[in-house]
Amino acid sequence: MRSRLLLALLTVGVTAVASLGAALSGRVVGEASAAPLAGAYVTVTGTALATFTDDQGRYTLTGVPLGMRQVTASHVGHRTVQRLVEMTAVSTAVLDLVLPATLLPVEGVVVSSRGRPSRLTELAGSAAAVSSVELERETPVSLSAAVAAVPGVALGSDMPWSSRVQVRGLDRDHVVFLINGNRVSTTNEVAAQFGTVALPDVEQVEVLKGPVSVLYGTGSTGGVVNVIPRSGRFAPAARWSAALSLAHESVADGWSGYLRGGLDGPRYYLLVSQAYRDYGTYTSGGEAVANSQFRDWQTHLNLGLRLTGSQSLDLRYQWFEARDVGIPGGGSVYPLGATVRYPSTGRRLAEATWRWTRPGAAWHRSELRLFQQAVDRRAEVLPIDVRYLAATDTQPLRRVRPQSILPEADHDAAGIRWHNETALLGHRLVWGLDAWQKELSSFRRRVTETDVLRADSSVVKTTETVVEDRSFPNSTYRPIGIYAEDEVAIEPRLTLSGGARVDVIEVSSATTYRTYLPVTDQVLWPATDDRDLSWSAQARLTAILAPGWQAYANLARSFRSPGIEERYLYVDLGNLVKVGDPRLNSESGRYAEIGLSLTTDRVLWKAQAFRNRIDDLVIDVPATFEGRAALQKTNAGSALFVGAESELSVSPRPGLLLSGDLAYVRGRDEKADRNLPGIAPLNGHLTAQVGRPEGTWGRAELELAGKQDRVAPGESPTDGHRTVNLSAGYGGLRWGGMQHRFTVGLRNALDAHYRDHLATSRGFDLTAPGRSLHTAWTVEM
Repeated sequence: MRSRLLLALLTVGVTAVASLGAALSGRVVGEASAAPLAGAYVTVTGTALATFTDDQGRYTLTGVPLGMRQVTASHVGHRTVQRLVEMTAVSTAVLDLVLPATLLPVEGVVVSSRGRPSRLTELAGSAAAVSSVELERETPVSLSAAVAAVPGVALGSDMPWSSRVQVRGLDRDHVVFLINGNRVSTTNEVAAQFGTVALPDVEQVEVLKGPVSVLYGTGSTGGVVNVIPRSGRFAPAARWSAALSLAHESVADGWSGYLRGGLDGPRYYLLVSQAYRDYGTYTSGGEAVANSQFRDWQTHLNLGLRLTGSQSLDLRYQWFEARDVGIPGGGSVYPLGATVRYPSTGRRLAEATWRWTRPGAAWHRSELRLFQQAVDRRAEVLPIDVRYLAATDTQPLRRVRPQSILPEADHDAAGIRWHNETALLGHRLVWGLDAWQKELSSFRRRVTETDVLRADSSVVKTTETVVEDRSFPNSTYRPIGIYAEDEVAIEPRLTLSGGARVDVIEVSSATTYRTYLPVTDQVLWPATDDRDLSWSAQARLTAILAPGWQAYANLARSFRSPGIEERYLYVDLGNLVKVGDPRLNSESGRYAEIGLSLTTDRVLWKAQAFRNRIDDLVIDVPATFEGRAALQKTNAGSALFVGAESELSVSPRPGLLLSGDLAYVRGRDEKADRNLPGIAPLNGHLTAQVGRPEGTWGRAELELAGKQDRVAPGESPTDGHRTVNLSAGYGGLRWGGMQHRFTVGLRNALDAHYRDHLATSRGFDLTAPGRSLHTAWTVEM
């Protein structure tokens, strides 16, 4: 009892000492324009003190330790600046910072990796960010296409509306998709989750490659993609803002519109936005790719309230819906020539977050978040195959005409997360509790018409047969986890970070029968009530070798429990059957990565190499199920992923940026001595950019993908391809008290006709869109 009391007194004492110190305030502006830089990230070296500037470029930090301190400020599109300031107890210190402009992509700040803001230069190649500026400049058709610009991330083109992404050879159940830190989970045979986001309403997309973060639990062994939506912010004085954007894409005669309004004040903020898109069938090689159309829209509400000087409440609601989404590829599970589409699919997110912040204190931040997110999917498969059954002694000639297959599923997720940041005795610790639950229900209806024929093929009568079954059991998946991640400076040039997470996962599912209409007692999957354990841990050593040079080494270990979709999958859509396996073993992974980077005023270079081994990796393999050709989930013996990534950006003179990147991964099942399925080929980009976003700019990009002939059994090799993308814009027009920005570009300017391997490997015969002129106009006030 006495030792506990002493420990409590020591903690209180250290907290009180950490709270002592002086206040520091100032203003951050751009060098060229002297305009204030809102959202600049300001930190004090050797402490956990950090803040972002307001709309006037102003910042305030309290509890700054006394003595000579180094202050660092960074902002996207500007060089990082470091200044020394002497802190005394006499009065508030004032330090204004001027940041020179740069085209080098080095100053982004991400929050997903460590659960707190971190500069990308601190994370080297393990993390990347796609900003709203880049999304506006390139106007990508899908979120996945924007993320695929990150080295090590590859795009699998299921359809224009949404596609899956692969991170270093892993995808789907190994890549966690988040919206503002909240899980989005679906069981679609064709990717959909990346489509349920309105791109103009995105502030930043953060990508974690590999298990660099242990904050997100099971499924994040391949990586994490976190979409951060636009938000309101507290301001020193009441102000309102508005934005309007319109865009057009010629290849599909598609257009999109976006409208946003906001009201910010000292004790409140309100943001309201509406997005809409309507795209028709696109063309490739001069020919229309049928059934590639889509429409979607999103409504977003964000309300913030300042409860006290240190507490705030953030409320958010997103309502997204898509209609008539065509799936032109189809894939091997669908009947040949069938029309496949989503008549409707939607996502609804409700979120409430309470934040408590006390800069300078040992326990300086705490956050409690509740969320509820529902994703519903309605699919439609319209086969065109017709089968004739020959007449027998007992049966006449018959013609069987499948009419429709209508799968649907509802994914209701809810969760709570308590997240904390502390700084004590030189350690920057992030820790918390995370619990979420997904409820899955599915239903599938098949309608077939059978004609009884005479000898002259005239119809005697027609009967309709209806069969109802399920793609998955009605089930619940409930992980409850605790996590912690720490960082400590061993000495000024050497930093050690590490973390761990443990999840207890409860899985329950109802008995699933072969069919529900006609009623049968034949069981497909028996009821289950399991409890499993998933854990991960990682350690990272970062060293500053010389001014501008940084090296790191990262080791990680993880276990992943297979999900409901992998254990109890039963997809029968009229062709190849896909089934799960309840006996799947948990995956066991070992990850190693090394990296080196150079950052100067004119050069940014990063290179990483990784070697990841996952025992019992869950993959699809050709099999036979009830006498039919099938793909069945199974454990690969020992999956080895070896690869490397490198990116170089050079700004030889102001206003000119030359950059390039290259990524490669090799996937093998060493035990079976064969290639793993669905591995992206060697790929990269070469880019030249002139001008600046706030003025006139131009950009040319060559996108490269190599031939992939190291394929798994059942896969076909894919030829490489090269595409050229051109774009230009002007962002310096002020008229009528408003800021106008214009963008025009040619996507696939040479009209290359190609297929990407990640689509082909799944049985898709889908060509990429041909040449497309895209234009966009944005006005803000």
